Amino acid sequence: MRQGESTSSGGRKPHLVRLNRNYGYVASFNIGTSYMASMFNYLNGEIIQYNRKPIEKFDILNIMQMIKEEIKNFSKLIQLNMGY
Repeated sequence: MRQGESTSSGGRKPHLVRLNRNYGYVASFNIGTSYMASMFNYLNGEIIQYNRKPIEKFDILNIMQMIKEEIKNFSKLIQLNMGY
């Protein structure tokens, strides 16, 4: 669907484009000195889930395990919501 005004020198009208928010998800992690925050979003930026947990032991293996658990829990939530 073409909408809007073209330039004063002519040309085609611009296209109205929208992202399919259900096409995928974005996972982001913020690692502080004593906590890890995780957020999962649709592609349009809408927040699906946000968590903040304390970090018991600040080492890379522990933090990677926490990230892995967050992704696993989120995957289970999505599967339940989609009826898999």
